Amino acid sequence: MVNFGHSTKITLCHLELQARVAKRRMQIQAGPLEMLFEKHFGNATSIGNKVVKMLRSLVQPYDGEIDSDSTEDDKHLSAIIDTAEALATRKLKTYGEDNDDTEETKVDRVSQPVLKRLKSHLTKAIYGRFMKRCKLMFASSVTSCHKKFEESQSLCYDTIPFPIHYFTCSAMNSLTLCKPDRFKIMSHKYCELGQVQDAARGTHESLFSSELDSEMSGLENISKTVKHQLHLNLHFVAVEAPELEQGYSVNQLQTEMKHDLEYYKIILATFDKMFTFLIIMFTYFVFKNCVLIIMNYLNDIEYKNYFTTPYFWHIDSKRRREGKVFLWPLRKEEIKFNNLISPFGLPRSDEIRKMTKAFVRWIVLLFVVIAIVMLDYYYNRMLEIVIEHGKMLSEQTSYSHLNIKVDGEGVVANLLKEILNFNYTGYLKEELTNEKCLKNASSKPDWLYNSYSLFLPVFLILLLMVFFNFVVQRFVFLVVMGIIFPYRSKARIIHLYNKLLLARINMDKLNEAKKIEEKKENKKKIEEKNNLKDK
Repeated sequence: MVNFGHSTKITLCHLELQARVAKRRMQIQAGPLEMLFEKHFGNATSIGNKVVKMLRSLVQPYDGEIDSDSTEDDKHLSAIIDTAEALATRKLKTYGEDNDDTEETKVDRVSQPVLKRLKSHLTKAIYGRFMKRCKLMFASSVTSCHKKFEESQSLCYDTIPFPIHYFTCSAMNSLTLCKPDRFKIMSHKYCELGQVQDAARGTHESLFSSELDSEMSGLENISKTVKHQLHLNLHFVAVEAPELEQGYSVNQLQTEMKHDLEYYKIILATFDKMFTFLIIMFTYFVFKNCVLIIMNYLNDIEYKNYFTTPYFWHIDSKRRREGKVFLWPLRKEEIKFNNLISPFGLPRSDEIRKMTKAFVRWIVLLFVVIAIVMLDYYYNRMLEIVIEHGKMLSEQTSYSHLNIKVDGEGVVANLLKEILNFNYTGYLKEELTNEKCLKNASSKPDWLYNSYSLFLPVFLILLLMVFFNFVVQRFVFLVVMGIIFPYRSKARIIHLYNKLLLARINMDKLNEAKKIEEKKENKKKIEEKNNLKDK
């Protein structure tokens, strides 16, 4: 981890150094032009902004209206108008007025809608917006009226008791009072047909001239011209920004690497938490096995109860001194039948199998430890080679001179003098080295620390968990458990002794009975032989 941190610092330091070198190269390539822009760009920008604001004030009021594409505002207006027209259609269908044509409607149908007389796509789009805003006035009146009368009618039904409200509240019908069909006719005449009624003459006059197409085309051309002139203000962005982007791209790379480093730290921290979790789970399983062993030790008196401990022989010697039946020495049949073993005896077959499994796990652990140590060594060696052979010296020298003089009189000449008059001489000499990036020495492997912190524990694990695994288990089972549960330990040994003693007594009785039976049979055989001889 320490060497990983050093390598990251070295990489980031070299990126910072490369950024400085790239920036200086850009300054050398730009020469005095950069100083010219830094000195006079403020004045040129302020003057240009004034011109731009004036031109924009001419275009901005109608800039959005000459766009041929549909906008969100257009969609919103269409939704309101569709609602009002739906109310008008509903009234006509409800009251059976679908085929009723007024005289005024028949006159209006003779006229051709303005939208069909227009040819240009742009002019149709502009007139379409006008028509929607015109219809919006009528549609808003209809929807507002409909909403108010619906609320009034609902309040009437809730307030006036049954059945009076059927006679009074039904008169508040929004379809008949608001007259949406009348508003639909008016919006068709004034908005779609573009007509206005002259009350004095009794005639209809058109709101739009016949030259609307050419006028809108001229307005679009003026707007495009002004917008094209406004693009001149983007000269600095188009010319200077790419150079600055090249100069600062290394800084961006450095920032991205710092972010990646943070991600790596998060990943390593996650692995650390996972490793801690595995250790906790391993500890849990170890303690779980210990709990199972303790429960079997306390509840099952026959569990691993085959050790002839010193207390076992103490009981036997006491019985021998008292002249009672004792077990010393144990017979081979008893040892084999009851699987008896001394606490200081050689390992049994099941203990040898456990030692073999523990040895396989120890081999895996040893391989992991050696791999980590070797990886740390080679990583450290790689850093040493980089530090030893990675020294770098960058020297940059430049000289630049620029003299701009504007001659002339007048307003334009004075403006150009204010912006362009410039006299500059520059000299640059800089040496950059990466010594500070390499001054952090890598963390060399501490073999003494590795010996007593890694290899010594591995060797102790080999001794305690492999070669002397059976000794440790017997010590824990007989000594530690005997200290923790002394009465249970004595009860187990007494139970084993009584079981063997009872088996010994029964076996002796059986052997005596066999001997008596054999004596009787031998005696009978002798008597039979004697009787045969007498005859």
